[in-house]
Amino acid sequence: MMKTPDERGVLMQKIIALQHQQAQELIVLKEQLKLTYESVRPLNFLKATLHDMTTSPQVKTDLVSGAVNMTSFLLSKNPVLSTFQQPIKKVVATVLKFVFKKFISPK
Repeated sequence: MMKTPDERGVLMQKIIALQHQQAQELIVLKEQLKLTYESVRPLNFLKATLHDMTTSPQVKTDLVSGAVNMTSFLLSKNPVLSTFQQPIKKVVATVLKFVFKKFISPK
């Protein structure tokens, strides 16, 4: 059973269209593979993780809280400052609270 020339032409056009679609999908797939490879490289993965950590408000709050605790610990254990401990603690605490409220806390 032989197909007519018109049917053959339509079939060839469909085959060419499918081959073109396949080539376009291959290009997109290769680009997605390249992007995935770049995102899982150790350096890029580390950069992305650090960026996510530093942009998180909870992490910022924890870091500031840790810095305040460490500063107060160092001030309380410093023998030179032992005579001026209470006034300095109050000033530092006031300054740190102001900085925390002004720059770190959500608006």
